Amino acid sequence: MSLSITVDTDGVPKNITVLKGLGFGLDQKAIEAVGTWRFAPGQKAGNPVPVVVRIQVNFGLPGPKGQWHPLRQHSIRLRAPRFHP
Repeated sequence: MSLSITVDTDGVPKNITVLKGLGFGLDQKAIEAVGTWRFAPGQKAGNPVPVVVRIQVNFGLPGPKGQWHPLRQHSIRLRAPRFHP
């Protein structure tokens, strides 16, 4: 599954949206997990700027309590921020 997020100037994920979902409650679990992550903010001319990031979230087999869980491995594709003068 993949999510789009905006990483703000403090490295906090905002505006988390599902780009390609799995259903079965997994989309919400991925949103909850990514919402707790912290990132290094984007930089422009040495100053932090918000950036839009696409994240792929993979799920593992049920854990010991029989619940699905997101794996810690993830890939990130950065998209250049859009600036309007």
